Amino acid sequence: MWRLERFAWLGLLTLALGCVSRPRTEPSLREVVGPDGSRMLHTQCGSDEGRCYELLGQRCPHGYDLYPTVARVPERYLARCRAPGYALPAPVWPRPPPPAGGWAPVPAPEDPWRKRRSTDGGAEPDFGY
Repeated sequence: MWRLERFAWLGLLTLALGCVSRPRTEPSLREVVGPDGSRMLHTQCGSDEGRCYELLGQRCPHGYDLYPTVARVPERYLARCRAPGYALPAPVWPRPPPPAGGWAPVPAPEDPWRKRRSTDGGAEPDFGY
């Protein structure tokens, strides 16, 4: 009986140390100088990615652009805040002018199930069997 109790305590101790040794990291933001010399935010999202985006939204009220870090760790990014009034331009494609002779008529698609007229006088094809 004493051995069983000793192993039970050992199991509980291992479980407790396992929980303590891997704490959840909180999201953090730190101002850094980016690769192009501009001011950027180094974000480390940790285990709560949603909270990370909340913090970025508070620091950058006009939006932000995310870039991967050099280490390419999935929970770390560089963020650049957008300037006030910045909006992504909507692509506007100009309509091409009509050709000088007008638009060419488009023939109707051919019905694949329609019976075709025979061009060889109605004879059965010879497949050479």
